[in-house]
Amino acid sequence: MDPEKSIILTELRDRYNKIIIEHGEAEIPDVVEIENDIVEDERIIPQSVIEEIKKRAPRMLGARTRALRDVSLSIADAWGPSLSELDKCLALADVVFARLSRAIFTSGDVLRRKDPRPAPDRVTGAFVKCLLMLSLYGKSCGIATEIASLIKTGLPNAALSRLRTLHEHLVIITVLHNDQSYEISEQYEDCSVFENLKQLKADQSALADPVWQVPEGYEERLQLEITEVEDLAREIVARRGPTIRKSYEWARQALPQLKRENPRYNIKFVDLEEAVGMNFFRGNYLAGNERVHAGSYSAVNHINFDKPLVPQSRPRRDDWAIRLAGWRTAFLIANVAHGVGKSIAWETEEYDEFLYVCELCRTAYNALDAFVATAGSASPSA
Repeated sequence: MDPEKSIILTELRDRYNKIIIEHGEAEIPDVVEIENDIVEDERIIPQSVIEEIKKRAPRMLGARTRALRDVSLSIADAWGPSLSELDKCLALADVVFARLSRAIFTSGDVLRRKDPRPAPDRVTGAFVKCLLMLSLYGKSCGIATEIASLIKTGLPNAALSRLRTLHEHLVIITVLHNDQSYEISEQYEDCSVFENLKQLKADQSALADPVWQVPEGYEERLQLEITEVEDLAREIVARRGPTIRKSYEWARQALPQLKRENPRYNIKFVDLEEAVGMNFFRGNYLAGNERVHAGSYSAVNHINFDKPLVPQSRPRRDDWAIRLAGWRTAFLIANVAHGVGKSIAWETEEYDEFLYVCELCRTAYNALDAFVATAGSASPSA
């Protein structure tokens, strides 16, 4: 394209020169600000571009709608029985959640007796462990439901990225499940204060940018909340020591002796995986990372050179991803339920609640078998 005929370059030049003429050397034009003004100025868009957008946008919308319908039907046709088994598993997972909730909230006296370090101003001991496990279990069920929905609608990258998060939940749940003294659970809860404080301070820092329209009184309310959370943080540091602020420091007692007793060792998530025997899942975790992060390997492998004009936002059937995401979701949710269910059943002394977990695990294994069987007979991905 001839630069002299470019509307954008002409606008940039004219607006830049106008500032120079009006203010001379007293003001150096801000090119980024000029560019932002151009972006917001609808008057510069020629009628020919508007007409092209009016013509092509509805076509693209129709293509997206048809792709979603066609891909969803193709996936349902090939993977319907497997997905049905997964849905049964997730429905039963909700039943288990309701049963475990009831067990906790009707067993308060039992849980309070299992508290080696009772505190008048906070929940501790077996009670906090059970509440944390129940919360993580509920989140895990939600993530698994999202994965099932993403599989059905032909969004494999999104499904695999959420699978990564489900893996993280199982690792944390297993660390808490193995906590017999309840101290790891209590420290895990304490660390929520530092995460909250980090978020609040980031929100406060962002308010300085004029892009935000801050409601009246919001800054004052935010500062008050930060002050309150800072008081909590100082109290926790006084009890636990300054290292409790570090990532995964709450789990130090779960690590092997060499790492546990080295105060200079900075704990990483992979240490938690190894501590609970889930490092064999590392490859799948990294595969999920590829779908989450803007890494270079992911970037250079996400262009379809055979169909370069087809947007990557289009739904598609990916049998490899469907098998992996479906199989792993059933496997992970079964293990999540196993760890959480056993912990809560034993702590509340409502032992037979674990029977519901047993049935959930058998249902999950049926889903595993279905995904493996379907993968062997599925036609090439559409």
